[in-house]
Amino acid sequence: MVFKNLATLKSLNLSRNAIEELEAYSLSVHESRDSLIQIIDLSYNKIKSLPSKVFQGHPLLNELRLDHNNIQILSDDIFNNLIKMTTLNLSHNQILSLNMTLINLKGLENLDLSFNKLTKVSGYELNRLTSLVSVNLSHNAIVNIESNCFNQIFNLEVVDISNNKINSVLENLMFVNNIKLRYFDMGQNNMTGIQNDSFKHNIIDYINLEKNNISGEMTGSTFVGLKRIKSLNVTYQKIEVIRKGAFVDTESLMFLNLSSNNINLVENSSFSQLPNMTILDLSHNKISQMDFFKDSLVNLSEVYLNNNLLSILYTDTFINQTNIKKLDISYNLIVTIERNSLPLLNLQYLYVTGNSLAGVISPDIFSPARYLRFLDLSCFNISKIENLSFINMPVITRMNLSNNIIEEIGPNSFNNVSNMYSLDVSHNRLKNLQIDDSLDHLKAVYLNNNRLQHLPSALLSNMLYVDLSHNNISNVNNVFLRFARNLKVLRISNNIIKNFNNDFTNSLTQLSDLNLSYNHIAYINLSYYKELNNLDISSNQIKYINSTFLKNLDYLQSLDISNNNITQLPPGTFQNMKILKFLNLSSNHIAKLRFGSVKGLHKTEVLDISKNELTEMDVDVLHECLELKKILIDFNHIKEFDIEKLTHVTPNIRSVSLGAELEAWVFAMPLLKLVLFNLNQRASDLGQ
Repeated sequence: MVFKNLATLKSLNLSRNAIEELEAYSLSVHESRDSLIQIIDLSYNKIKSLPSKVFQGHPLLNELRLDHNNIQILSDDIFNNLIKMTTLNLSHNQILSLNMTLINLKGLENLDLSFNKLTKVSGYELNRLTSLVSVNLSHNAIVNIESNCFNQIFNLEVVDISNNKINSVLENLMFVNNIKLRYFDMGQNNMTGIQNDSFKHNIIDYINLEKNNISGEMTGSTFVGLKRIKSLNVTYQKIEVIRKGAFVDTESLMFLNLSSNNINLVENSSFSQLPNMTILDLSHNKISQMDFFKDSLVNLSEVYLNNNLLSILYTDTFINQTNIKKLDISYNLIVTIERNSLPLLNLQYLYVTGNSLAGVISPDIFSPARYLRFLDLSCFNISKIENLSFINMPVITRMNLSNNIIEEIGPNSFNNVSNMYSLDVSHNRLKNLQIDDSLDHLKAVYLNNNRLQHLPSALLSNMLYVDLSHNNISNVNNVFLRFARNLKVLRISNNIIKNFNNDFTNSLTQLSDLNLSYNHIAYINLSYYKELNNLDISSNQIKYINSTFLKNLDYLQSLDISNNNITQLPPGTFQNMKILKFLNLSSNHIAKLRFGSVKGLHKTEVLDISKNELTEMDVDVLHECLELKKILIDFNHIKEFDIEKLTHVTPNIRSVSLGAELEAWVFAMPLLKLVLFNLNQRASDLGQ
């Protein structure tokens, strides 16, 4: 008797020990008198079984915690005479069945049997607990729970039987006598249906039915009695039809989630008399028509209809839903959105991606939309944007029209869209484009991969990023760049430009990234672009570079001048480079690297001189390249290369690419010399 003479003890906490076994009367405080203990906590131990008289002599016990142990079996008389006990926690054990264990706990109010291994619950095991208020049977393996389990528990308020394997219909007799029931969680079971009037006699204000196998129809009697619930989740089921008046009794409902079912029909008036409903989720179903919106749901603010079978949005579909702020109709089969079909009055977020929109965008489809924040119409088959199609959209910031087949955009398509900072019209078929001057807030313009022959006609002063690559532009002497003096990034590669410098381009003094690759440029004056970080003039017709060519480019970090017609690198060519890290000179006609040719490359980490006409390579030429980590010299005509010396001259070297099929990785090896006589030999042959 460990606690002998502790006669006044009222609370005993033995939790979080390593107790494996308790003997009869081991918790007693006196040999002949009852204890005054009201709370016993034995949680978080290793108890596997309990002797039948371990709790004898504790008539005042009010709360008993046995959770987080390894208990498998409870004897029928284990809790005899504990008439005062109101709270019993047996969660997180290995209990397989209840039998008659609990029948004498007439005063029990809170019972937690969650996270055990119960497989069934019979009526006689629970229905004598007449004082029970809350019962938690979640996270067991219950397949069957008898409908009379709760019929004598008149004070029952909370029932949680979620995360089990119940595979039967919810019978309307189960809660017929539980008029105080307010909380019911049966989520994540295999329940196949709900009988009519199952909740008719309750006052439930929270119910969870998600992730079951409820099939068939929702009718006017399915949810009768749920007058108080504000949220109803019936997701991941097999429901096919919502009948007229299905939610007529759920007058307080604000959020309804019917997503991930097989719903193919929603009858008119299915959602009538739901004045408080603000969020409706019908996503991931098989809905093809939306007539049910016309007579109800006037206060909706969020509607999710994505991943259904909608094909056309008809005029006035949402005529009564003027409060919608978020509408998701993405991933349907929508080909046409008719005029005045969308609820644009207060709409802020519209999602339409993953559909099959085609043809012409006309006025009154997407505008006026005073509160819309962005619009993504990319990856469709839109062929034309008519005049006034995007007007009176004062807060929209981003619009994406890329990856369509647009051939024409009306010159007044963007009236009163003054806050838009990003416009993407890339990957279309535009030959000409006139952008409204009112788009003065535009900072990013994507016009690449079109058929533009001229720069757009517009005067935009706040642009920071412009991509005009992959077009047919030959002349950049255009007012489009006249006021773009804050431009940071200009991508105009893959065009047919011969001359880049002019009064307009020379004024782009803030450029940090310039890509002119794949044009026909033979000469460019870079002295105007002193802020450049990245310069790509590869695949042009440049024949000669020297120190003057790269003068004053103090911030240049990456230079790609590959695939030109350069034949030599005069000493001092790069002497003005201060922080250049990447230099690509490949695919030119350079025959020799002289001392001083790479002078100034003291910060360069990657040097590519492959695919030139070098016949020899004296690694001492690289003596200033102290930060060099990787060098590519393959596809030249070099017959001998001293790698050992290279590791001394460039102490940070890590990778040397020497041939089409041979790459030597260097990790500061003390003695390493590789002499190549025939770079066309396979690496394995050289190893011999």
